Amino acid sequence: MLSKGHAYEKVAEQYLLNKGYIIKARNYHTRRGEIDLVMLDGTTLVFIEVKFRNNHFYGTAEETITQKKQSKIVFCAKHYIAKFKLWNMDARFDVITIKPTQKSQLEINWLKNAFH
Repeated sequence: MLSKGHAYEKVAEQYLLNKGYIIKARNYHTRRGEIDLVMLDGTTLVFIEVKFRNNHFYGTAEETITQKKQSKIVFCAKHYIAKFKLWNMDARFDVITIKPTQKSQLEINWLKNAFH
């Protein structure tokens, strides 16, 4: 059974697959963290952080992507690029936030090039 976090990562993955992206890796781990999704948008590697929030009691999903979290994601991305020798590829960092709506559906907010 998928954890709640992994279930929403699958939602984000399917959303991006429907946009023509190609999956390269899921939950890519290094000693300093993980990247939820690594996908290909044409010739650009996209490192994607997925966040779900049921409510804003502890802040919005976007607010959870702190400078510290961004640094971990960047470290993991550099590790991925080095491991697979992808130095010549363009890369970017996207964030996908997911929250429930009043009608028991999901609202997806896609922040392209969210940080560097």
